Parts: sequence; structure tokens; C-alpha cells
Amino acid sequence: MIYAIIGAVIALALGIYFCLPALTLASGSFWIASFAFLLVIGSILGLGKKEKAGIAVKTSSIIIGAIFFLICAATSPLFLSRSYATILGVPEKTDIEEYTPSIETVPLMDRETAELLMNRALGTLVNEVSQFELGDSTQINYQGRAIRVAPLKYASIIKWLNNRNSGIPAYVTVDMQTQKTDIHYLDRGMKYSPSACFGEDLSRHVWLSYPTAITGDPVFELDEEGNPMWIIPRLEHKAGLFFGDDVQGAFCVDAVSGAINYYRVGDIPNYIDNVYPASLVIEQYDNYGKYTQGFWNSLIGQRNVTATTEGYNYIPQDDDIYLYTGVTSVGGDESNIGFIYVNLRTKEVKYFEQAGAEEYSAMASAEGMVQHLGYTSTFPLLLNIEGQPTYCVALKDSGGLVKMYGLVNVEQYQIVVTADSISQCLQKYRTSLRGNGQAVTGGGEVVSGIITDIRSANMEGTTYFYVQLDGEMMYYELSAMDNKQAILLSIGTKVSLSPIGQPANAVQEAVLPVQNIATTPSRTPEMVDGEANSEATA
Repeated sequence: MIYAIIGAVIALALGIYFCLPALTLASGSFWIASFAFLLVIGSILGLGKKEKAGIAVKTSSIIIGAIFFLICAATSPLFLSRSYATILGVPEKTDIEEYTPSIETVPLMDRETAELLMNRALGTLVNEVSQFELGDSTQINYQGRAIRVAPLKYASIIKWLNNRNSGIPAYVTVDMQTQKTDIHYLDRGMKYSPSACFGEDLSRHVWLSYPTAITGDPVFELDEEGNPMWIIPRLEHKAGLFFGDDVQGAFCVDAVSGAINYYRVGDIPNYIDNVYPASLVIEQYDNYGKYTQGFWNSLIGQRNVTATTEGYNYIPQDDDIYLYTGVTSVGGDESNIGFIYVNLRTKEVKYFEQAGAEEYSAMASAEGMVQHLGYTSTFPLLLNIEGQPTYCVALKDSGGLVKMYGLVNVEQYQIVVTADSISQCLQKYRTSLRGNGQAVTGGGEVVSGIITDIRSANMEGTTYFYVQLDGEMMYYELSAMDNKQAILLSIGTKVSLSPIGQPANAVQEAVLPVQNIATTPSRTPEMVDGEANSEATA
């Protein structure tokens, strides 16, 4: 019997080492492991005595079942609806004009497209493809840009054995605006990863230092110098012993050295973007909308009961990442009553009260504009364009690549435009707003200068002019439909332009659409690109 008990203890130790239950009474996995061990011991004590063994097993099973039933019943929303409803906190109501980002900063593709580009880039590297695969990607803000970043991961335990001395050599990034994809090689490989084994397994590495911590799933991020790190949320329960998950803090693990830093909520550095998992935030808001007025109201009266819409997206704002999703009533009427933005580092919640079409209706409207091409829409982002709540979507072909963009008015989702570029989309959307009686201002700072280059192109029946001013590298786009004076422009004309967007971060071949244009007489003796400066009047 003593050998059987020793064997049971060894099996328990191995089970803990491989399953990594948090060694705390608040961990369900710890209770399961403990009860399993008691069952085994009870069976061992009854060895040779079948009747006693059967009684021991039955008794243990009844006790275990009764304890779990009592715990689950006592911590259900029936008794703790207030606890479930208050985990999120009360969302701060605000105006959409105050808290929506510029279209120049938002990601213009979804996760699926970004990972497709990453895999294509990785496929060009023969040595890496044979040993590594692409890991899960994460949306982050990096040096002022919205990017997705993904580590490589070991393709199998054999590949880990072959490469464990050097580690994982690189990670991949995609700029969510420009679609630029880069593979970043490290001076020292990443040793700690969810795809590594034994002591280099990321979860085991953290568990050995913090065995009582209840942790969530790790996400891959970069610090501002491009060093790879893993962010692992530390969870606590706020509705009874096992339920009502919330984030207590976060472990920041250096993927190369394995150094672990723990930060409590409120002390988490700004360069960390993802602390609260998206699924947890949505669950907390759904509990808030469901149980704010009690458990029975959520079932019977359902007065003011709300829920998030299906799907969500990420929006960069003020060096943080915000989760965005719509809010609808439980009636299922395919319309939104508002929207929420949740800061994934601080859990600050902003709520915009805005009635309109829910996201999938807007996606269908955009797809209907290009149904002959068979494009599918990404989940939209909510923007404020000309004071109008507006959905922005990307339209993808069957290969998953972004081909066009669409803008759909939230309140009047019959106002929908699509175009090959965001700048064209903005111009067409403003034209459509004017056609529906909406005031359009254009926005942006006025810039002035002498035209040094001008080009034209005809697209979708409209002539576009591309103008470059002296001392600038970018081109400004003018639509003849919106700016009839554009046909009078020539090299040497002095103009004042009201561009949509800001000309900061100008790069070669950048294009800003123009809303308003004014020309003034200008005559100088210099030659520009071999042509004499011309004179134009407004």
C-alpha cells in the first residue's frame, strides 16, 4: 500500500508540473487536482476490500459533487447579480466628436489579412519555414504607428530540440495602414515561448516564480526599442470563489532573457498595450448590461437590458489600444443604440449614445456596392467624419487581400461609398453627404505655395488632379467634380489648398485629398521644371 501511495504522490506532482494549476483555493484547477488525489488515495486505502473501496469512491464523489454544487449555486448571478454587474465599472458617457480617431491613424485591414501578409513574408525564408511557424499576432501601438506583431514559434517539439540553444530568431510586423511587412531578426533568440518545452515553456517559467497566481493567456508585444516581450494578465475573482474574472495586474516577461516584472493595475507602463483580454472586456460589459437592474429583470422584464453586438475591432488612440464594439438592446432588432471604446491597458470605458445600423448591416451595405466583384467586408471601425458617425470598412478579395475601402453612415446607412483608396473614399463620401443635405467643412490646415508639378487621371468618370507644391514631397489630390477650378491649374500657379488631413509625416508619393482651392495671380521670372510660371486667377 505504501508504494501505491508514493506512486499517487508522484503522479500528482507530475500532474501539477504539466498542468500548472495555480496553488490557491481560488483556482478551480487546484480543487480538481486535490479532489482527484483524494479519490485515488481513497481507492488505495480500500485495496483488497472491494466493498470498502466502492464506498470510499462513492462517498468522495458525493462530497465533491455537493461542494461544487454549493459553490456554483452560491456564486451564480441569481445571488450575486450586483457583483457581476459592477466588475466593469460604470461607462463614462461622452460625445462621439470628442473621442473618435482620425482616419489617417486607424488600421485599414483586419487580423486575417495581416496574418496572411505575415505568412507570405515568412514563406520566402526557406530556413525559417522549415523550423518555425507564425505565432498568434497582437494589435499594438509602436512608435506612433498601428501595427500587428507576431512571433515565430517552434513547429514541433523536435524543432524545439533542434533550435533550443539559439532560440526563436525573429518576429514579424505589419503596418496596418500601409500593409508594409517586415521580418525583424534578433541579436539573441527568444528562449521563452508558449511553443517551448519544460523550463522554457512560458507558462511554466512564470508558474515556477509565482505558483499561486491565476493567469490568463499570454500576448506578444514590443517595447519602444523593439525588444520582444510577453504580457500575461494576473486574474482575480470578484463574484464568489471562482467566478467574475478581472485583471489584478500583469506579468511582463522578457522573451529573450526570461526576466519577469510584475505590475499592478494602475502601475502598468504606457508602452504595454494589451492587459485586459478582449473576451474578458466583452463578458464584463455584457454582465453590466444584463444584470444592472437585477437577475430577474434580465429574464422577465428586460428593462434597459443591453448587450454588445457580435464582433469587435481595435482602434489606436493616445498611444493605447482601444477595443471597439457596438451596443444593442436584447430585442435583436439589427440596430445599435450606442458604442463602447475600452482601453485595454487601463479598462477605461467610454460610451457613445448613438442610434443607427449595427455593424453587419453596414458591412452588407458596403458589400452590396461591389457585389459584382465578390468582395467581402472587414468588421468596421467607428469614425467621426464631418460630424457624422461613420463606419469605415476594408473590402477584400477571395484571396484575403484588401482591394477597396468603404464608408457607411451610421444613421443613414443608405449613404455608402466605396473607392480604391481612402482619399477617394473621403471625397466621394463628402460629396454624398452634401447631396443628402449635410454640411461639409473639409477640415485640415490651409497650405499655400507654387505648383511645381501637376498630373491628372480619370477614374470612375471623374478627373483627378495631383498637385505638388514647391518645397514639398507629397502630392495633393483634387477632384474636378468637387473643385472645378482644378482644370485651370498649371505649373507655376500660386494656390491655397484646404487638405483633408494634416501634411505632417510627409513622405515621397504621399497623397492628401483637397476639399477647397483658391488661386491667386503669381508671376516670377524663375523657370519651374523647364516651364515658365503661369498666371491664374481665382
